[in-house]
Amino acid sequence: TTGLTLADLLPKSILQDNNGNGVIETDGVGDSITRGTGDFIAPDSFVTSAGSPPDGTEAGYPLRIESLLGLPVTNLGVPGERLVANILPRFAREVFTRRPDVSIISGGTNDSFFLVSSAAFFRAIQTMINIAHASGVTPVLMAIPPVCCDSAGLAPFISSFNVQLRVASVINETPLS
Repeated sequence: TTGLTLADLLPKSILQDNNGNGVIETDGVGDSITRGTGDFIAPDSFVTSAGSPPDGTEAGYPLRIESLLGLPVTNLGVPGERLVANILPRFAREVFTRRPDVSIISGGTNDSFFLVSSAAFFRAIQTMINIAHASGVTPVLMAIPPVCCDSAGLAPFISSFNVQLRVASVINETPLS
């Protein structure tokens, strides 16, 4: 006998009370995709600009995750922010101030508009993972959804950023959704 139990063989749940306050707290950090910009626009509508959700209205993937898991997810999405220039420094402040148990990291679409290199994107993601680990927070990475239509020219950037997310996920043993 090896002394291993079934629990030893199963993957560790990311939903743990890492900060010891008795509640599993999750933050969703990112851009307009996190915030839910466009969530309240009918699919068949023609729009020139999709504003943020109505004041006080939750949306985006944090609301969907909250609904599925039955656990609160704080939506820290800010439309227009770039992961490398804005989300990374904000994340560094928020994670040490808020001390969530889990932080879902999303972003990159806006970086593609500014032709950010995949190496710079990777460094920012790795830095965020390092900050999360140093503060006792479990990081979870979110892949960037595909672009279309007027933004189709950004697809190579989005693709290269998603490759970097997969690499960061593997080398850091960090979940990627």
